[in-house]
This record gives sequence, C-alpha cells and structure tokens, in this order.
Amino acid sequence: MHMATALPYDDDPLESHRERAERHMQTLRELTELAMGLARTQAQKARDAAEAETPPVGRDPALVFAQVARAVRQSIALEARIGERLRTAEAETLDGAAALRQAAAGAAQRLKEKLKDFIIRDPGPPEGLGERFEGLERERFEGERLEVLDKAQALRELGFEDEPSAGPLHHAAHGPPPPMGEEWVPNREASVPPPLGEGDRLEGGGGGSPPPWRSG
Repeated sequence: MHMATALPYDDDPLESHRERAERHMQTLRELTELAMGLARTQAQKARDAAEAETPPVGRDPALVFAQVARAVRQSIALEARIGERLRTAEAETLDGAAALRQAAAGAAQRLKEKLKDFIIRDPGPPEGLGERFEGLERERFEGERLEVLDKAQALRELGFEDEPSAGPLHHAAHGPPPPMGEEWVPNREASVPPPLGEGDRLEGGGGGSPPPWRSG
C-alpha cells in the first residue's frame, strides 16, 4: 500500500522554526545541567585541595572548574540566542503574512477600480477618428437592416409574412407585430406555387394575397 509522504514545504514554516528551536534549547538545558553538576564537583575538589597539606595529583581542580563554568555560561548564552532568534522568526513570519494579506487586498482593490472604470467609463473613439467610427457604425446598422429586409422578403415569398424572432430591426422597418391574441401562421395558399401559365394572371389580377395572420 502506498503511503503518502509529507513534503517539506507542506509544513508550517513558523511551526518548523519553533520545533527546531525547542529541540535545541532542550539539548542545551540538559548540557547545562550536566555542566553544572561537574562544576559543583570540581568546586568541591578545589576547596578540598586548597585545604589539603599536599597539592593534589593530576589536573588542578580550580582550573577544571573554571573551564566547566565557562562552558555553562556559553550554553546559557546560546540558549538565550536561540530564543531571541525564535522570537524574531515568529515576528517576521507574522509580519510577512500581514504584508501578503495587505498586498493581496491592495491588488484586489486596484483590480476592482480598473474593472469599475472599464465598465462605467466610456472612452469613446480615439481622437481624430470619431467621424470614421460613426460612419462604420452606420454602415454596420444599414447592413443589418438590409439583411433583415432580405430575410423578410424571402419569408413572404415562401408564404410567411413575418417571423416572431425577426427582432427589433424588422419591427422598426415594418411596424410592430400583430396585437395580442393573434397568432402567426403561414399563408398556405400563397405557399403553393400556381400552375404554369397562371403566375402572370395572379400577379396582374390585383386580387392580392390573403392576410398573413388570423385572429386566434
């Protein structure tokens, strides 16, 4: 079975600093306690040697005591330094997180303002191109209107006078749709082509086409 392995960057940096510092400080405390025990022993030996009539054989207990005491002072100083670094790391981590939150909030606000200006403010056409843009807009509108008119003409030739989905351009060109309650239906008679030879008679007869819609 595959076991998931924790990646180093998955850990909280602040928690990693704290755990490492606590582990080092615990080691220094143990070393300090051992050194203090040795210092007490050497201090007692130094007192005994000072009271003895003959000097002790081997290393001078007073010199050993001085060395052990120095090691104890260094351990205490190192423990204090680790604690200071831990507090500094915590402060920097918290300040960094606050700075990141502030930067993110500022970026979001700036983006919001840009979007607001983009949506609300209309810059208009570039300077010097206003007439050209207006002409292009008129051409586009005229093209759409002609396209709708061509579509309406094709529908009429097929027996449909109009189409509900023709849109506002068609209604603007041909008037509004029929009143409520009147449904759009194809002109069945007009949709059937006349017999050969009768087309001219129908066109010139002046009879006109039946109405394209009827009351519902």
